[in-house]
Amino acid sequence: MKHRNIIFCGLCLVYGTVLAGSPEPIYMKEMPALAKSSQLSFPKVHRDKLYNGISVLWIQDDKIPAVYGQLRFLAGMRTESVEHMGLSQLTSSMLMEGYGDKTAAQLSQEMDQLGSDLSTAIGDYGISYSFSSLKDSFGETIALLSDLVQHPRWDQGSFDRLHSDQVQNVAYQRTDPDSQAFEILSQELYGKHWQGFFSSGTPASVKNLSLDQVKKYYGDFIRPEQAVLTIVGDLQKEDLLSSLNQSIGSWKVEAKYAMPEIPGLNEIPKFDLQKKVAIYDRPEAVQTVIVMGKPVKGFAKSTYPKARLIDIVIGGSFTSVLNQNLREKHGYTYSARSSSWLHRQAGFWMIQTSVKSDTTGKALEEIYKEFTKIQQKGFSKDQIQKGKKLLQAQLVESVDSFEDLNNQINATDLLGIPTDFYFKVQKKVNRLTPKRVKKVAKQMLDWKDFDIVLVGDRKSIEAQLKDIDPQVISEKPIHTAELRP
Repeated sequence: MKHRNIIFCGLCLVYGTVLAGSPEPIYMKEMPALAKSSQLSFPKVHRDKLYNGISVLWIQDDKIPAVYGQLRFLAGMRTESVEHMGLSQLTSSMLMEGYGDKTAAQLSQEMDQLGSDLSTAIGDYGISYSFSSLKDSFGETIALLSDLVQHPRWDQGSFDRLHSDQVQNVAYQRTDPDSQAFEILSQELYGKHWQGFFSSGTPASVKNLSLDQVKKYYGDFIRPEQAVLTIVGDLQKEDLLSSLNQSIGSWKVEAKYAMPEIPGLNEIPKFDLQKKVAIYDRPEAVQTVIVMGKPVKGFAKSTYPKARLIDIVIGGSFTSVLNQNLREKHGYTYSARSSSWLHRQAGFWMIQTSVKSDTTGKALEEIYKEFTKIQQKGFSKDQIQKGKKLLQAQLVESVDSFEDLNNQINATDLLGIPTDFYFKVQKKVNRLTPKRVKKVAKQMLDWKDFDIVLVGDRKSIEAQLKDIDPQVISEKPIHTAELRP
């Protein structure tokens, strides 16, 4: 064994010397040329109606013998009162607790036998059932979905368990600093408008929810008149509509539909023009969560291409402006990012990072400097070009699977824009230059328009804010924030 080791080490030395003295191969010196990207386009979306009037938006795709879809009802957070916030999420959970006399465990067993998946979720504008199946079991899967939707199992024991889970989840959520920061920012931006709340509700709003309230909510909003069905998969029109009409398309509700009266349903939030610095105290915290947000009034198709490009350059990737400054240059954080939350009525643009507690003031100062520099000088050609490539890559990923395609159909339908909107946007983005985005960048990065939320040790934060450039906090009153009861 000793001799073998000596021989092996000798060989390593010989070959190591040869390799070290060899000229570097050409492929180590030059990056391979990128292939010319092909023209992307969104697949054709077919539109049909079932016997009971449910709209069906679907894409035929035979890449794999499978189907993915969503049955969405126009409900969600916007249909909840402040006093009962969290009701739609609790209803969504109950809708997976079985149907007729079948328990949730029996429902799960039926899905397993079909090789299918069913789940529910809520959003700001809807409650949805998502389903996936093999092509051959689509008819049976949609029949199972139809039973689940029409005949939910209202079991008190199941409700008590789910209600207890949601109460505990709300309590746990409020111990997480990132959740605390996001909830406080929502409060600062939207006040008592429904967009100022989490879907899970508050401790007070969830505590007294009842099974009777869930049943009434179901009766008000889970109805064929409120439904849209989106499907992507390996199905022909005749087979698709036949299976749907035999199941969910035969669903009828006896009572005539009347939309419940919901205060502020279509009301646009009244944003507070006085922007503030809100500090949520976590004594002796070793990190500070920094969240900055500014309101966006509705979905503006005209400025979206420029705003989307600016967003990805500022904080939409690892090599973004903020991440390069706060992480790579100064080592204040692991990551810094930006994101947008878009709605028909109103949304917001947000900056988020978590920094070492003793660098809170410095980090804010650096963000302010970056914003000011871009407002004055604009972006470089390299930054804009990189942003375009990143958006192109994200666009490809957005249609990577049947689920991704389905999500695109739903997102564009909810915003009331064409299904191929984002693909047309990319063409506009590709024509943008630093000069053409500068005006929108000046508006987006206007420091006075941002609310700032800081979650961390209040004493440390307040001391640091006194020592930084006064312009960072200029005209923004500082106050101690509290979460809603």
